[in-house]
Amino acid sequence: MGNSQFPDEAVEFLEQYCKEATKMITKKCSNNVFDLFTLNGSDMTSLSTKLTNLSVAAQKETPNTRVFYSDIPKWEMTPGQAATFLCINIEDNYITFIPHNDVNNDFIELNEIITKYTDTNTEPYSPILDELCLAKYEDEWYRAKIKSVNTALEEYDVYYIDYGNTATVPSMEIREMPKDFASKVPALAVLGYLTKQVKDEVAVGECYKVKIIRKMEEDNSYEIDIPELSKKLRNGLDY
Repeated sequence: MGNSQFPDEAVEFLEQYCKEATKMITKKCSNNVFDLFTLNGSDMTSLSTKLTNLSVAAQKETPNTRVFYSDIPKWEMTPGQAATFLCINIEDNYITFIPHNDVNNDFIELNEIITKYTDTNTEPYSPILDELCLAKYEDEWYRAKIKSVNTALEEYDVYYIDYGNTATVPSMEIREMPKDFASKVPALAVLGYLTKQVKDEVAVGECYKVKIIRKMEEDNSYEIDIPELSKKLRNGLDY
């Protein structure tokens, strides 16, 4: 079963289902997505969820073979600290910055290494929640964190840790990420929350001196300010 998407524990569980001829029913879970449930009225867990849970439990027993988001260095900043960042993405309620300093050379070198690695390593990979992997985006490969797993559709919701955007990626476009890819460069994307007035003045591709107000512990993001823009808004000046 070496090429199976599931570990031996999940495969054995499925084989036992078949041996016992467990009666099941198909239910629609969402648009065009169906799953299998047992006829036991008290069991509300789908078959795909059971298999995924078994996979997660089995795979976490060997954490040394996997790299998780908690393993990678991140940009840690303290309230009152200021630094220059490049804005690379703007969403409804936050913006994404990356540090604007000499890390760029290391990042370029890492991307070149990733390209060479994915050119020769073509085996699809089955990561678990919060694991780091290499995920494709517009024909290029990038470091990403697994946000959710859709076993039924064989796809993953990923967060690109160096760019701050998310995407749904099919399993064929996921590769295992070597551990040293997590140590060469910190996760570059920094999520920052601004007041709407200041955010509306920010432009993608521009550099700003950002001041940290506080860290949002729940998602490793920051409440920030851009003093130059805030001052101009207070003074009623055009930007």
